[in-house]
Amino acid sequence: MILSLKKEGRVQMSIEIYFKVDKLYEYLCDVPEDSTKDKLNEAIDKAISIVEEIKDDVYELRGELEGVSITIQNIVRNI
Repeated sequence: MILSLKKEGRVQMSIEIYFKVDKLYEYLCDVPEDSTKDKLNEAIDKAISIVEEIKDDVYELRGELEGVSITIQNIVRNI
């Protein structure tokens, strides 16, 4: 049951990461090519903010997956 809940959490986090990447892509596509320097700087700052959110989520997910890997290794050793 606990593993199932953790799996659901990882799946949910993966979905959230996907949507954040999609949001970043759409945001960057919507930036007009003829934007002023200030507008481009704003767009870059916003994009960096979104990328930092994604990075944090990926690191968190990586930590959880490393824990799963260790658990699986322990199970295999015990078999």
